[in-house]
Amino acid sequence: MVSSSSSQGSRQASQVLMREMRSLMALQGGDGDSKALEIEMVEDSLYHWSVKFAASAPHSSGLAAVVMDVMFPDSYPMAPPFIRVVRPRFLLHTGHITIGGSVCMQLLTPSGWLPSVSLENVFVSIRSEMIEGGGRIDFANSSRDYSVAESKEAFKRVAQRYGWMNT
Repeated sequence: MVSSSSSQGSRQASQVLMREMRSLMALQGGDGDSKALEIEMVEDSLYHWSVKFAASAPHSSGLAAVVMDVMFPDSYPMAPPFIRVVRPRFLLHTGHITIGGSVCMQLLTPSGWLPSVSLENVFVSIRSEMIEGGGRIDFANSSRDYSVAESKEAFKRVAQRYGWMNT
């Protein structure tokens, strides 16, 4: 699991992340779904991103996007990023989002991660899992963000249950 990076990672990790960021930014400037995915660095850190999946159509609730937090370990791309939903909250057992807001996919665990997987493919997979998994927003609690602590705990619990991570 990703820990906070005080050293700002390795040279290899920084180079890979810069290449991935450039590639994703180029997609944002393209045609069609150019604003379907918005990416920003958090506090100018290459190792911490905020990612927004724009809603495909306006919703009467005013929900415009699913906001996610992406934290990269110093050993990226050899180890997976930790990805969680910040807001809105999802109903339980929908969209492959855990009760704590983490994204529940073997791809994002040490046993399922491949260093060759691009972040574009990761984000496409997450969006697909949210849709295919019948992701539904918990509008009664949608104004309350998921915390980092609850996301990490839920991710660990689910990954251990499915045998994707050692205890």
